[in-house]
Amino acid sequence: MQWLNRATRLGLGNVLRTPSRSVLTILALAVGGAAFMVALNTGLAWDRAVDAEFEARQYELAVDLGGIHPADQVELALAGVSGVGAVETWNRYPSAAQLPTGGTGDGFDLFVPPDETVMVDFPVLEGRWLAPDDQDAVVVTQALKDPSIDVGSTLFLEIDGVGSRWTVVGRVRQLTGGDNGAVYASNGPAGVGLAGSVNQVRVAGGDGVGSILSAVEGRLIDNGIEVVAIATAIEGRESLDDHLLIIVGLLIIMAILISVVGGLGLIEAMSISVLERRRELGVMRAVGASTRDVLWVVVVEGMAIAALSWLVALVLSIPASVVVAGVTGDLFLQTPLSVSFSVTGVGLWFVIVVALAIVSSAIPALEATESPVRQSLAHE
Repeated sequence: MQWLNRATRLGLGNVLRTPSRSVLTILALAVGGAAFMVALNTGLAWDRAVDAEFEARQYELAVDLGGIHPADQVELALAGVSGVGAVETWNRYPSAAQLPTGGTGDGFDLFVPPDETVMVDFPVLEGRWLAPDDQDAVVVTQALKDPSIDVGSTLFLEIDGVGSRWTVVGRVRQLTGGDNGAVYASNGPAGVGLAGSVNQVRVAGGDGVGSILSAVEGRLIDNGIEVVAIATAIEGRESLDDHLLIIVGLLIIMAILISVVGGLGLIEAMSISVLERRRELGVMRAVGASTRDVLWVVVVEGMAIAALSWLVALVLSIPASVVVAGVTGDLFLQTPLSVSFSVTGVGLWFVIVVALAIVSSAIPALEATESPVRQSLAHE
């Protein structure tokens, strides 16, 4: 460290003068820093999960129709609507799993997509997606966590009051499938509903939701097709983003509270350090050290503590981010989030903690330089 000037070496050495105090201060700041990094890491992981969800959903509108309508009639009604890029006719039914003990479990939606649908491409967690030649086949979402429901198992469903037997061929991840999950059923001979009839239509449009929603609804109504509800991709994303604001907000508030405690600890530690070394600082001034030199010695000590706490925070944030991502995903999405690490969070916390250290160190150091040299030398 000979390449460092004397004032810098002196400041760095002072960190080890009272190791127990330095360690406590470093740990207090590190916990706050780790919490801050975890908050931003969790936010990034959530954003990436939501981005993947809506990349897998290639439609802007899901329109629920009143009653059953011929698929050809629905497709013809929407032909030529300005801004509409693609149309797929689906079926949606309220359903529930039949329990071995009798009765049914919690209700969920059962969807019957057309063969080789291009509107959804959810990540497959187990097994596979539906194939055109499937019969009595279903794919379940990750939110259906009944231990008896596994790829290859038999699933007994009650659909519109009628029992039916299905084989689970896959499990996919869908964040917007509802708290109880969803099921996607084959559209083959053993599919549900009347052949060629649908009660839902999904619409993709290159011009955005606003430009096609009213046009689609109006065209369906004009053709005698009742519209019960319209769900937009934007609404689904906003709902997930609202959860993100709550989660990240709580984590950041916790990080701020912990950081305030750590910051107060740093201020107290630096004030005590300057008080204990007032005579030493007075000697420096007596032999010609400038106010700037004295300030630098103290500020270097504070920045060294801040830098060490930042390193510890970075290490702590890695396992903490893994745990929080898993818990957050399971709690709100019924699937763990993939761990992400925010470079912005790491860099931003470094700036924050170093700035805090500079202020915490400079204030007591300035007070020490304002006292007369004779008084400082007389200090015990």
